[in-house]
Amino acid sequence: MSSIEATIDLLERLDKNPNDDNFLEALRFLVNLDYNTTVYLTLTQYILNSNHLNYADLLGFFKTLTQAKIQRHLTLNGLLDVLDKLNLRASLKVSYLAGIMMALDSSRNEEIDDIQDILICEIEDSLLYEVDSLLDNSYIKTLVMILPQIRTNKLKLMDINLLRNFFVKVLIESFKLDNHNDNIHLQSKEIKERPLYTSIPSISRILSRFCTLWSHQNTNNLENLLEGLLQISIQHERLLSSFSFSELDKDRDIHSHFMTLLFTSLIVLQTILTHAVTSYGFKNSDPYLPRKVFEITSHLVVINHLVNQDEDLREWVAVNLLCVDMINAIEDENIAVTASEEILTKLTEEYPNKQQNDVKVIHFLHIAELLVLKCSPAFVLSTVLPICDRYLEDSKHAQAFENAHSVTLTFFGGVKPDDVDQVLVARVMSYAITLLKTLDVLSKEQFTTAYQSVIKKVSTHSTELTQWCLDGLCDAFKNGELQESKLKVAFTIPTLLPYIEYDLLDDFLRLLERLHLNPWIEQDQDDFLALTYKSIKLVKNEKCLIKCLEWWGEYTSRCRSQPLIKARL
Repeated sequence: MSSIEATIDLLERLDKNPNDDNFLEALRFLVNLDYNTTVYLTLTQYILNSNHLNYADLLGFFKTLTQAKIQRHLTLNGLLDVLDKLNLRASLKVSYLAGIMMALDSSRNEEIDDIQDILICEIEDSLLYEVDSLLDNSYIKTLVMILPQIRTNKLKLMDINLLRNFFVKVLIESFKLDNHNDNIHLQSKEIKERPLYTSIPSISRILSRFCTLWSHQNTNNLENLLEGLLQISIQHERLLSSFSFSELDKDRDIHSHFMTLLFTSLIVLQTILTHAVTSYGFKNSDPYLPRKVFEITSHLVVINHLVNQDEDLREWVAVNLLCVDMINAIEDENIAVTASEEILTKLTEEYPNKQQNDVKVIHFLHIAELLVLKCSPAFVLSTVLPICDRYLEDSKHAQAFENAHSVTLTFFGGVKPDDVDQVLVARVMSYAITLLKTLDVLSKEQFTTAYQSVIKKVSTHSTELTQWCLDGLCDAFKNGELQESKLKVAFTIPTLLPYIEYDLLDDFLRLLERLHLNPWIEQDQDDFLALTYKSIKLVKNEKCLIKCLEWWGEYTSRCRSQPLIKARL
């Protein structure tokens, strides 16, 4: 039987019975044929147009064919010329070329280069002109297999926006929820059964790679990606609103789905941010990017807490800190202030006044602590501190209390002297009252640092207000029921010495004497005096320092424990 007759017989069998055995026979038949023969062209055309093999199958078919030819040391010359003689749509050419490319090892560098030059053109054509192919999950999976193999210098020749927009759509569709269905179990099951769900990690890596191929700093071409991530994060947060946290541990399918969403989002966001700052520098950051990312993470924060309650994910921390660093590095102060205030305003809008949203509040307070000094004092006083006050006054939620304390302290400690006006001082005084109310909750270090900040701000504004704050400390010591709380106050007072104005110094030194002799600190008298001496050494005002040293010499000479004091100091 001639080769033509054999080909006709094989085609008839493939037509009547298109099963794997007959296609395997076709594969064996093609191995020994030259690429440019009529028989090769005819059989190849038939196979590529067959409904039996999908795009991924075709890729595998031509990969196996090429490997067989290489093993038999048959020439590969003319393998690219075949495409000009075949009547094929671009997507089928992609499978054909990709199969050959994936069969070649790195030693065939020139041949791989030639194939990829044609392949990138066919991929673009398929994205531009083939509506049906782009709805075929098999073709999408084929692209997912191919694109990681294409060299970066070739990818740069392509329309990256076209590729990115397509895969953004694929990714978002893979996660998209039904807004009319609140059954988390059914929704998670339906999503995980989608054909492309298992390809999500690969798709996210491809998207991440595309995001590092900007020709210039332009976040506009990322808008559809960021908007897409925002929408799916909002949908998934809504789905969790009626879901008990404890249920998550019982249903590992749901847990794994939310973890997939979280990791996918974080990896893409981290790649975008990292590329932005490494390629264009922190100082040239576009505020749009961190603003949009924070908007996304404000919805992902609940998911992050759910899947990882013990400790924040490394990727989560990296994304938040990169955004903060981008804002803090902006040289134009007006732009930085506007960006910081817009971010915090948006975050305050993202959580309703519900107890179950404490996770979102903690996230807000964490970001606020990092950005608060970039904001105007008026904004902090009107928007940020009222939220802090709410959680400072209700210390039941330990983490929120800690974060609120840190935000308030960071602001008062870092606000510029020129910005200290009556309104701000009034807020400092209010904070002092809150500190005394929560004395039993705060650690000694927290309380001391916070009250130092209070006195530091108030003392430069008014001696009367300073005295009022000191009186509050004395009352807290006198009325405290726990020895631990009394000692917190007692050992805070000497540390305030560097911030006391000269007019109040005599009264303050007498206060130290009374405290030293108080029975409540009898066991700690030497430590108290040692701390007092260390505080004296921190006094910067020369007039005040002289008075303190004179008092120290005179007072210690009267103390019975003078030898012990000297030994300790």
